[in-house]
Amino acid sequence: MEVATRPGMRTGVLFVLASATFAANYLWVKLAIEMFTPVQVAWGRSFLAAITLLIVLVVTGDRLPRDRQVWKHLFIAALLFNTISFTCMAIAMTRIPTVQASVVNSTAPLVTLALVAAFVPMERITLPRLLGVLLGLVGVLILVQPWAGWGATDPWGILAIFGATASYAAGIVYARLKLGNASGSAVAIAAGQLSLASVQLTLVLPLGFAIPVAFELSALIGLLVLGVFGTGIGYILQHSLIRAGGASVAGDATYLILLFAVLIGVTVLGEPLQATDAIGAAVILTGLVIATRTGRGSRLRPTPTVP
Repeated sequence: MEVATRPGMRTGVLFVLASATFAANYLWVKLAIEMFTPVQVAWGRSFLAAITLLIVLVVTGDRLPRDRQVWKHLFIAALLFNTISFTCMAIAMTRIPTVQASVVNSTAPLVTLALVAAFVPMERITLPRLLGVLLGLVGVLILVQPWAGWGATDPWGILAIFGATASYAAGIVYARLKLGNASGSAVAIAAGQLSLASVQLTLVLPLGFAIPVAFELSALIGLLVLGVFGTGIGYILQHSLIRAGGASVAGDATYLILLFAVLIGVTVLGEPLQATDAIGAAVILTGLVIATRTGRGSRLRPTPTVP
């Protein structure tokens, strides 16, 4: 009996660890931008994560992909998954609370479903998917309240975090189309992708570079933890969770990530939880449940959210 429960226990532990790791990334970004610019945060995050994953490859005897075509596709994937998404997220965190950022970012699976329906011919749009995507949009509108002067939100901050979300969702669709049969382990693919993101961000770093006016130890720690653990180890946790419980279980981490992120924002950062934040989150999650579950015992595979 004990042996039979171990796989389930391992999946549960990975589920909580991965969710907590990704949820905490909002906190680490919030700390890092106290000293660094958004581009510097995105570059440092990608560079540290790439180094972490490359070390893992060396230790495990794995190696980077050798196929040139794979590297061409990884370049685009890095642009969408990391360069644009990480930069937009850091920009957003300079303008809006982590609570609002996490609520908007939880729409990533819904945005992915919409993009898949539009660009993947074999995927058809069903009524539950359409309803779920529309509910997600309603949830975001409840959050930002454009009819009431944007309420307590910063429209540019919301636009930035939605840009990060949309870019990540586009990366999922691109990877599904172009990297589905790529040779190499998931860690090797992630290491190559983040290495390319580091190169891309290095090229634009002069445009977003600034010498810190004051040294903040908490900001430096935030950037280190964000890169090494929140992103590098986070990718490994996500891959392990997918192997242990499947893509559907990994996708369900979206719910727990949002809960953890809101708790961290309210308890650690002292951010207020507005009624519109809670209502918007509830509507978005309802849309996600409807969109990713179609009929009895049948469910689509939602996209894991990686902040």
